[in-house]
Amino acid sequence: MWLYHSHNWEPRDIEAGLIGPMVITRKGMARPDGSPKDVDREFAMLFMLCLAQAGALAVAGLKSVRARRILIPLGVVVILAEGWVPKMTIVPVPETIDLAGIDPSVRVLELPVGPVFSETATLYRATVHGHPLVNGYSGYVPAHYYVLSTALRARDVSILPMLRETGPLAVIVQRDAESSDRYAALVSDVPGAKMVARSSVGRVFLLPPQPAPSPRTDVGVRLTPRSVVANVNNDIAPLMIDGDITTLWGSPKAQEAGEEVTVTFDAPATFARVVLQTGDPVLDYPRLLRISVTDESGARRAVWEGRTAGLAVQGVLRDRFHAPVQIDLPDGVRGTQLTFTLLEGDDEIPWAISEVQVFGKTGSP
Repeated sequence: MWLYHSHNWEPRDIEAGLIGPMVITRKGMARPDGSPKDVDREFAMLFMLCLAQAGALAVAGLKSVRARRILIPLGVVVILAEGWVPKMTIVPVPETIDLAGIDPSVRVLELPVGPVFSETATLYRATVHGHPLVNGYSGYVPAHYYVLSTALRARDVSILPMLRETGPLAVIVQRDAESSDRYAALVSDVPGAKMVARSSVGRVFLLPPQPAPSPRTDVGVRLTPRSVVANVNNDIAPLMIDGDITTLWGSPKAQEAGEEVTVTFDAPATFARVVLQTGDPVLDYPRLLRISVTDESGARRAVWEGRTAGLAVQGVLRDRFHAPVQIDLPDGVRGTQLTFTLLEGDDEIPWAISEVQVFGKTGSP
């Protein structure tokens, strides 16, 4: 095993979590996934001896033998007195769960997500059942995990289809969680979901795979809007079409139902795809969105409605810098305006758009 860490800016990068074990195996001794064949379970723990190194440097700086004889024993006494723990309370080891009846390649999601102790318990259980995890504790939090965990804490199960695109998903609903029954009800309502086990940890559900719909290939070209307006913070609405991902429009406070953004075009067009880029504030995606089109007569109709958490996770994984929420529209969406309406808000987080992009075709349908 080799300890690897970033060498770009070592103190900052190590504290940011860019450090970890690198397992090296002899030729022919690794499994297809890279783990060593002669090791059943792997668990790495990092210890950093900062205080000991500082003490060694301090002792090395003492030139007087007499000073060393006095200060070293005194330092030892002080360290022992300061660090002595008469009785250390240790939390119980988290209970484990047997998932032997589920294919080892199936990923596991434990609900609810967070707080830290719950996430560390999830990670600990994985060392026993051996399944890949959707959530758990780590020193590094990738951008998409902020979106995923925020959505799951809000019990937004619309994110589950995205997690099942590459295969089935096992969901453990922890028994002791305050909202255990509500999570269990939400998961069991997923089409095809089956409760396959019940243990002291909680109930285990197996959700079937749900392949992602094929993205549209006939989206046309990127259309140039004539204008964009919003019913809140309208003075900065033009920032959504200024071509600069570092500028953005946003609601003045936590996003609220009823907030709207309308994009207008010079001529009628057939719209195929919209992309709402949030840029750096990846959590500022719209919680529940409706897209409406206004035709040449001024009539307005809804053409798409849904939650966007899963799309936001996919966007961050695909392009962290732009964080696009990409929505393909049904056929036949034609008009001169597109309106984006929030149908549900958030208690804390605003709605923000760095760039709005619309793809389609101009001219006759």
